[in-house]
Amino acid sequence: MKRISVILLALLISAVSIAQPSSPPQPENPGEKDAVMAVVNELFEGYRVGDATRVGATLSADGNMQRVTIKDGKSIVTPSSSLSGFVKYIESGLSEKHDEPLWDTKVHVDGDLASVWTKYAFYLEGKFHHCGSENFLLHKENGEWKIFHLVDTSQTEGCVIPEKIKASSEF
Repeated sequence: MKRISVILLALLISAVSIAQPSSPPQPENPGEKDAVMAVVNELFEGYRVGDATRVGATLSADGNMQRVTIKDGKSIVTPSSSLSGFVKYIESGLSEKHDEPLWDTKVHVDGDLASVWTKYAFYLEGKFHHCGSENFLLHKENGEWKIFHLVDTSQTEGCVIPEKIKASSEF
């Protein structure tokens, strides 16, 4: 009986997923890539100057963020936290200058879905704090690109940061 239930559940899930409308893949549009990257750049510019309104304007209201990290020698994914919590953090007032330059950025767009994969370094008051990779997922919300998911890695050792990035991050 249990096996039949599992088979029926699998068939139901397959039927539901097949029934979902899907748009065909779209050719990548350089203008859309630029628009997606403009949203990510605006997020970090707002963060750098401590402007929660600018940061919030780039985010989907129900978006979330996570981190892939090492704990007790094992790779783990942290529980999701809301992007609105990130905005509240900025609203509370940043006591130190934050800067997070990006490089080796790759943008992919397919219809109303976009992904930005990039390397980053994080600086507080011009001093290196950590580095890693970030992946942003964006979708079109009322015709505008919004970040709905952010996941990153974080490390303090083994960071290979381009000299140009290091030099531009000193306040």
